[in-house]
Amino acid sequence: MGYYTRVLSTKLECFPFERIVDSLSKRGFGVSGLEKSHVGPWDSFEVVDIVLGEVVLLVEYNPIIEGELGHEEMEEFREEVKTLKPAQGAYWLGRCFDLIKSIYAFQHLLSDDAVSEKGFEAATIIKTLLASDSYAIRQADFEGFTNFNGDYIVWQFDDNAKAVVRMSILKSINF
Repeated sequence: MGYYTRVLSTKLECFPFERIVDSLSKRGFGVSGLEKSHVGPWDSFEVVDIVLGEVVLLVEYNPIIEGELGHEEMEEFREEVKTLKPAQGAYWLGRCFDLIKSIYAFQHLLSDDAVSEKGFEAATIIKTLLASDSYAIRQADFEGFTNFNGDYIVWQFDDNAKAVVRMSILKSINF
């Protein structure tokens, strides 16, 4: 099992696969294992590092539709956010979940350092494309959720974690 990061998008329409492939190919990546979907043009695919010759990332598109995986995942996030800190960020996030229409999930394969590094690079390329196309919240396992600007607003970091990340503190809420 790998480590997951996600992009929670305000757009239901699946991002064009051809644009993803084009951006990845310019950086030395290819794709394989494309799975067609009954709800969109694609469901999932693997990102392959051409030099390593290995799959470095798995990508899924999950629309928020009743009875689909994306809907189940969104419901889990709604429950999870109730326990997150700071409370103002959790409240804002819970309210913004109503705007989310799809989830792009990235399973990072952590078999060795090279695969891990290339997987994060490929994910960053795709996440940048997605963020340019719609308002999006980013989520990372054991880290937390961001606002639409990419700043962490609720966090789940381990007490011993050491990294520099952008965080925002919400002073007031105007909905």
